[in-house]
Amino acid sequence: MELEFCEINLKEWKRAPYFEFYTKMLPTGFNLCVELDVTKMYTYFKEKGYKFAIGYRYITMKLINERAYFRVAYKEGKLGYYNYLTPTYANFHSDDATTTIMWVEYRETFEAFQQHYLEEENKYKGVHGIVAKPTMPPENSCMVGVLPWTSFISYSPIPYSAPTTFFPVLQAGKLKRVGEKIWMPFSITISHAVVDGYQVSEYLEQLQLAMNLPEKICSY
Repeated sequence: MELEFCEINLKEWKRAPYFEFYTKMLPTGFNLCVELDVTKMYTYFKEKGYKFAIGYRYITMKLINERAYFRVAYKEGKLGYYNYLTPTYANFHSDDATTTIMWVEYRETFEAFQQHYLEEENKYKGVHGIVAKPTMPPENSCMVGVLPWTSFISYSPIPYSAPTTFFPVLQAGKLKRVGEKIWMPFSITISHAVVDGYQVSEYLEQLQLAMNLPEKICSY
């Protein structure tokens, strides 16, 4: 996919007064954490021999990329939005308990995304250090993390400088079985400047529906 950046016309943008308020008068972000039922998705991926983490990153990013308000950023001093975001994540090294920042260019179909993901993983999985590739993550990268050791009920990443992007930070936790169900804690952190609780709640609702129908979302 060719990356594009569309400038926002602040005079016509309905979100403009809220963006002004939540970036200059009362800078605010918020975090929502829910438990997602991933029983059908986990079972489907296991039967197909797919990696659950790949499906998780594909589905979450597919829904993010369908919503322009999650793709807002500054570029060269101008406010706008990218036509798509690319998932970034931390690759864990069990030999020394360190992590390396990795990213995989987003692809529209699961087949293409999975193939590209596996190619990149095989190429860079042994690289240690801050970043896996020779360059820094792309300007349209969005953190889609997994914390597989902990089943959390709250997760709040804290930035220490004013952002140039307003992309969400997504984080999944350790899966847990309760009876016949498999649950996954999931957190989304976002700037209040670009969305309200309604938009995030709608995203979470659609994410659960997508995970209930993995064969439809991830069909080849």
